[in-house]
Amino acid sequence: MLRHGELDSAALLVLWLLKKAFFPLLWLGVIAAVLLTREVTNLGNEIEAEIEDLDTPADFVSALVSPFAGVLIALVVRLAVGVLAFALAYPLTRWIRPSDYGRSGRPGSYLRLWWDRVYMTQSFRSLRWSWVVRQEAADRLGRRGEILELCNPILTLANALLFAVLVVVIAAVA
Repeated sequence: MLRHGELDSAALLVLWLLKKAFFPLLWLGVIAAVLLTREVTNLGNEIEAEIEDLDTPADFVSALVSPFAGVLIALVVRLAVGVLAFALAYPLTRWIRPSDYGRSGRPGSYLRLWWDRVYMTQSFRSLRWSWVVRQEAADRLGRRGEILELCNPILTLANALLFAVLVVVIAAVA
């Protein structure tokens, strides 16, 4: 599930950590929004309205300086991780040559082949998130891989602690 060299391994582990950082970033964003607005009752509606109003680059920049910037940053990071993970998994589908498939000669067979590659890329992306593949990537990176793998339980702990802080902040404000 990994390509040759250290670049793919490093990219996989960094993307995993960014994916894992989504909830801590989200909790930080919500905590900041609650503390800055001092209101909990309409917070979900305000966040939804803020996201729906992103029509122009100027709206995006103004959202970055709003109390909901942390939530927006978490969502953008999560979206970027998904796209980059898909892009890094796509070359793995190139190992299966189109000549390995039977040709029907019917119109649209190449379109079906392309859609198969998309489905296979999604599968490879999911497989690359598994512990075994991440461990192989960490082993290939040596000491750097050990450091990146050490960040995984730290982010798990940060997730739990920040969620507890969020509950306390909401209880204090409400």
